[in-house]
Amino acid sequence: MQTVRRVVSTVEVVWPVPVLPPLGFDYAIVALDSDVLLSAPWLSGAPPLPIVAVVDGEKGIAPEVLRLSNVQAIVATPCQPAAIAANLTLARSVFSYERRMQNKLAKLEETLHASRQIEQAKLIVMQQRKLRANEAYDYLRRQAMTKQMSVAAISAALVDAYGLID
Repeated sequence: MQTVRRVVSTVEVVWPVPVLPPLGFDYAIVALDSDVLLSAPWLSGAPPLPIVAVVDGEKGIAPEVLRLSNVQAIVATPCQPAAIAANLTLARSVFSYERRMQNKLAKLEETLHASRQIEQAKLIVMQQRKLRANEAYDYLRRQAMTKQMSVAAISAALVDAYGLID
């Protein structure tokens, strides 16, 4: 705890591990075992802060517990002060990287969904107006520009409206 206090300005000890993730902290340092994992489901989900697991250096920890947890770093006891500082830095770095990748994935999924809707809208326009694919897309684009909306938004509205008619 002394080492953690030197690295992190404010330290609060909470026992038992809370059922909900702690908010307003820079890190969660958790003595991890299977009981803790079961009592705090946020440890295996997508926690809102970096998690550093503390495990017994003599007994170790079951690989299954580590696999099910979502920790960004591990410290085995007894540990050196330099190991704590290094693992806190590592946890922050891994956590930030994971968040960036989650955001990129969400944007890619959104783009893929929009592309699918644009293709569906093109098919609807092609059937209804007897146009070729490039003409149908141009039609959607003109509609989007006229209404000051994106092609994706126009396509989503068209697909939703067409779904209500069928």
